[in-house]
Amino acid sequence: MPKPALPIAPSVKSLTARRSEEQDFIMRHDTADSSVWYIVEIGWLQAWKQFVMNGSDPPGAINNSRLIADSGSPKPGLLAVRDYRAVNSEVWAFWHARYAGGPVLRRSKIDLYSDQLPDPLKPATCDKVKRSGSAPMAGVASESGGQLFAALSTPPDRPVAGQVVLAEYGPSQQTGSVQLTGMGGWYLARIVKMHGNSCDVSWLRPSADQWGCKTTLRQYLCSTGADETLFWDDLSIASQIRIPAENIQPA
Repeated sequence: MPKPALPIAPSVKSLTARRSEEQDFIMRHDTADSSVWYIVEIGWLQAWKQFVMNGSDPPGAINNSRLIADSGSPKPGLLAVRDYRAVNSEVWAFWHARYAGGPVLRRSKIDLYSDQLPDPLKPATCDKVKRSGSAPMAGVASESGGQLFAALSTPPDRPVAGQVVLAEYGPSQQTGSVQLTGMGGWYLARIVKMHGNSCDVSWLRPSADQWGCKTTLRQYLCSTGADETLFWDDLSIASQIRIPAENIQPA
């Protein structure tokens, strides 16, 4: 029996470019003020800083579990700066798209013990999404070749950074010098930055318990074989961004 192939380690050159890219993004988008804060455990943050500043290995998935008890409530006695820091929606969207992990701790102020704000993304139970209407469904092609997403609507209000949306992916288009591949369609993404009438997005990844569900996976760009770690820049808010209608709820 042949031995399984070993994973190919990233080259020093690719890690160097990645460190530079990540450090530059955070320096440009980190802010002292925000209406929404995402709590990040200090150990993970220090590991990330070692990666981008001192050449250490990548930090792995964000791990906020040290901050949370088995009951789901914050552990007592934790302090900002010593035990955790907080970042804005743009920084969180960048990190979470690249590293995944959690749990997501979303607050209106830099205080772990303040009320949890609802996460904009609420994954549906596999094959139990109530659908209505005839708008596109993410990642599912119709017999005529078009892309369908159930019960989507163009939002009456402008989306904001950090909001979860469906973004249009076009394999014939390019981002920077990278030619994209995969099936065109609408896939779950988080808005990273607004630019007037356009925005940048990061593609979302499914949670661990969603990987066995083909229907749910079709909502994610990674199901097409495309590189979901790339950011998609300057999408038209009017024509390339959609928000699931309020009547889509888990059954």
